[in-house]
Amino acid sequence: MKGAAKGAAGKGAWKGAVALQAPGGVKRPATAPAQGIGHPKMAKAEAEPAIIVFSTAEKDEIGIRTLVGEYKEEGANHGRKFYKKTQKIPGHEDINVYLYFWDERDGPAFSGWWFGNQVGGAQVWSRNRQATQVPPKMGWTIPWDGEVKRELVVMGYREKQMVDRKEAEMRQLQRRKEEDHTAEAPDANTNWDDRLGQAAERAAIAQIDANEALDIAKVALEGDLDEDAVASGVEQLNAQNLALAETQRFFAQEGLAFAKADPQQKAELTSLGQRVRKLQQQVKEELGKLRNAKQTKVKMQHDEEKRAEQESREQEMEGQHSKQLEEMMPAAMEKVDVAEDEVEKVAIAAAPLQIDSADDLRPVMLQAIKETEQRVRAAQQAIGEGRRFITGKISQAQRFVPSAKRAAAEEFSALQAKLNAAQEKLNPYKTVRQDYEQRSQAKKLMEELSEKLAGA
Repeated sequence: MKGAAKGAAGKGAWKGAVALQAPGGVKRPATAPAQGIGHPKMAKAEAEPAIIVFSTAEKDEIGIRTLVGEYKEEGANHGRKFYKKTQKIPGHEDINVYLYFWDERDGPAFSGWWFGNQVGGAQVWSRNRQATQVPPKMGWTIPWDGEVKRELVVMGYREKQMVDRKEAEMRQLQRRKEEDHTAEAPDANTNWDDRLGQAAERAAIAQIDANEALDIAKVALEGDLDEDAVASGVEQLNAQNLALAETQRFFAQEGLAFAKADPQQKAELTSLGQRVRKLQQQVKEELGKLRNAKQTKVKMQHDEEKRAEQESREQEMEGQHSKQLEEMMPAAMEKVDVAEDEVEKVAIAAAPLQIDSADDLRPVMLQAIKETEQRVRAAQQAIGEGRRFITGKISQAQRFVPSAKRAAAEEFSALQAKLNAAQEKLNPYKTVRQDYEQRSQAKKLMEELSEKLAGA
């Protein structure tokens, strides 16, 4: 923060500031000046403010009164825009009010959004622990280390306009109903309409308050699950849970009374009650998430540590398994090479059987057949032995770490493919004797037929 700590005495006789500043007038220990603070000079003044700060309290509290007003954008600080109040404080025109964000460079205890007399100054009046991109709507403490003042609301100008417009429309509608009630003779229908309007207004207020608390809870669940943010979210949701329960009791009582109303009015009241029940369910679910947030965070950390430990162990074992795979491969490749060689010998032994033989060559052919059958049996034995050997190595590789297991699967799959190809090449030679006898018989029949035709 800039400069030395300053109390209210250094700011004149403004008693309102004294009530709001931190003990001793110090927000936090003095640090280096705020980085990235800009003071852009606009060529033309903005037509509308950026932020509206207002109070929902019926009484005018001096602590909140200092902060209430319109704020315009002034520049940026610690990655967020900061704002300056445009209205002067009566009797303290020399005091400025800024709304700005401070990150965790001075520690988590000093991070969040602040109201102060300057950006990063020692004189502060209110704080919000949330690290949102824009100033939070609710959750502001007054004084900065005191309790949360729900009456203080910070809202964007456009959003505030919409809220004011809706409230004005509701007041106008209520006023019109009152005028109609005065002008006409009162009857049962007018009374039900009034009560339905009050129920709608109560449901709308419950919706706004619940959404505010849900937004705070959502922010608390993001990032590193800051304990202060989680505690603030739980507090807001608990308050809303109680408020919604009270609203539910109101609708339950009205539901009994509306038994005498017409069906359309009863249906409208039922629809409003369902909205409130849905809100209450959302609040309860979000409250459960927040309460389990700490446990969830611990579990995530445990899982992350376990995953890191597993990866470290796999990296350590990967080298050992890769070395084992390298030692397996030569023997496996030798088995496949032997099987392929044996199949090739079968083809060489069966080569004489491919020529058209005469009867005088039958002994030679039978000898070739006998040698071929011996080679077929040897080749089949080599293929089977290779398959059993590779299957055993694949089973052994199942205990490898994933990366080494994938490499082993690729290598052994390629060797199995070679054995399958050798088996397909060998299969036709398994019936070499039957094939020779069939060819000889067919040749004999053809010769007999030719003789008969020649005689004819």
